[in-house]
Amino acid sequence: MATATLVENGAHRLRYLIAGEGTTVETVVITTIGSPTPDTLTDSIGPGVIKKLSKVVADGYQQFAAGAQTQAKARALWLSDWSGADPGNENTPVALCRTTMRTAGAGVEVATVDADVAAGNPRIEVSIGGGGTAYLDIESPGTIGD
Repeated sequence: MATATLVENGAHRLRYLIAGEGTTVETVVITTIGSPTPDTLTDSIGPGVIKKLSKVVADGYQQFAAGAQTQAKARALWLSDWSGADPGNENTPVALCRTTMRTAGAGVEVATVDADVAAGNPRIEVSIGGGGTAYLDIESPGTIGD
């Protein structure tokens, strides 16, 4: 089972070390609901964008009404992917998730990231080859501070 360990946190940026432990492609889930780490609400600090995005179900966020979200809206919020979100507004501060490989594992030389929902709560899913390691950076581009 892959793991995600928080290595850096700020109001507008989180960094996790993703580590695959087996011999096949594995997925780790980073929740956004205040669960124990890895969870963006738990791990972010201050009143920054990451914390606000994590509270979208409870509080809403700009044009995203409070309540259950869809996968398309989760992708807009966490991956800056507005292609399926309605309403889309590329000027809303959202997050961007990027992976950077440290070591390849199980013949896989990339780590992939996607956003999905579970019971209407957005979450971030990172897949990595077993035995591999990568960094996952979650940040809000263009925001001031860290």
